[in-house]
Amino acid sequence: MFGYASLLDRRDRDDDDGRPAGLADLTGYRRSWGVAMDNSLDIPGYKYYVDPATGSRPDVFVAFLTISASPGGRVNGALIEVSAGDLVELDRRERNYARVDVTDRLARAADGTDRLAGAAGVTGEPGVAAGGTVWSYVGTPEARERFADGQRAGRVVIQEDYYEGVTRAFAAAAPGGRAEFERLTARPSCPIVGLRRVAL
Repeated sequence: MFGYASLLDRRDRDDDDGRPAGLADLTGYRRSWGVAMDNSLDIPGYKYYVDPATGSRPDVFVAFLTISASPGGRVNGALIEVSAGDLVELDRRERNYARVDVTDRLARAADGTDRLAGAAGVTGEPGVAAGGTVWSYVGTPEARERFADGQRAGRVVIQEDYYEGVTRAFAAAAPGGRAEFERLTARPSCPIVGLRRVAL
């Protein structure tokens, strides 16, 4: 699995499955804040967010990172070893996303660092995975439309813990990792707010 956001933050995992296998870049894609959930809806087995001070549930759309096809684009991230069972669980968790094959889009880092060297199942050559498929998640049309609806209404927010968890994970992944994450990610167009996640 190529993780480019919360999959790098082990504290955000539902379990401890999946082992980091190395850093890599994905070419032909761009990362942005472009999908959202409607915080007013109850979805069994999912989540919602509350104001930690009041416990109230704000009528907002909560935004998450996604990737989109973009000629000449590049996204930094990490390869995570997963089993067939892990994929089933990840597909359940990542309900705002569709899983796509990105095996032929892997590349060395833009700065020339061979991040793929030594990664399990991946050779040092761009776009080559040895004996396996590399998957990633892209936002579904419905999740993108929710983000657009929230933007039009002026009600899109980013949960602070999600933002900080992702940036902290990139900072820990490699020297200069957070700076590269910020350079390769479209700036958020909505506020970052403190909300507490509640599981359903």
